[in-house]
Amino acid sequence: MSLDPAHALERQLAFTHELLRWLGGASEGASTVDAPGLTAAISAAPDRSIVNSVVFDTPSALEGAYNEVSAAYRDVGIEAWMVWVTEAGAAMVEARERGMRTSSLQASAMGSPIYERLGYEPYFRFHLLERRESPK
Repeated sequence: MSLDPAHALERQLAFTHELLRWLGGASEGASTVDAPGLTAAISAAPDRSIVNSVVFDTPSALEGAYNEVSAAYRDVGIEAWMVWVTEAGAAMVEARERGMRTSSLQASAMGSPIYERLGYEPYFRFHLLERRESPK
């Protein structure tokens, strides 16, 4: 069974919107900004960008809600927030023009050389360890 890349991206975006809605309701003081094609999680942890993040379906959705989202973070003292970007190019240029100076990504061993050719530098390796109970 193979998955169409466009369908996979659609599913990933839908999941990320739901994840951010969950994060925005997961603790006291947390909230969300829901705009057409955009979801932003605002947490009670002002210095943690992973829980203060935005996902958007199209660049125009981000453009249309950027000022609202930026003000929402600023109004509650959020110091770090991030935007999940599905495609580089115009979105990355726009982010830089708006003052964003860093981006990060996660890549497999096979994907790392591609990103390094684009100018990304590996600062550290992060491995996920999972523990599962064996079925009884």
